[in-house]
Amino acid sequence: MKKPIIGITLDEEEKATYSNYPWYAARRNYSDSIEKAGGISIFLPNNPKSINQYLSIINGLVITGGDFDIHPKIYGQNIQSSKVSIKMSRTDFEFKITERALKKDIPILGICGGHQLINVVFGGTL
Repeated sequence: MKKPIIGITLDEEEKATYSNYPWYAARRNYSDSIEKAGGISIFLPNNPKSINQYLSIINGLVITGGDFDIHPKIYGQNIQSSKVSIKMSRTDFEFKITERALKKDIPILGICGGHQLINVVFGGTL
């Protein structure tokens, strides 16, 4: 039996904490859990131009969490705190891939911020 391929979104960072160059990251437990359940995990770089190709090869999608906020303008609100941290390119990618995955009836799991993103895609607020 062919194992399902599960795409995992990545966090992105430009701060020189790990490298002097922009970098992607994901917690290992995401891929470990998928493989323990019998799937194959692949990490999906935040490239909107590749979304259709990603969706043509995956059987499921995990939208991961991270240390950032979804911009309130996406759900019709304004930033009301100086502590809001935004990653627009990541949010834009995850929003688009989630919308398209839903249209293709691809199962999606949101974890923490990923769960919040799915809520916003369905018209919810935070």
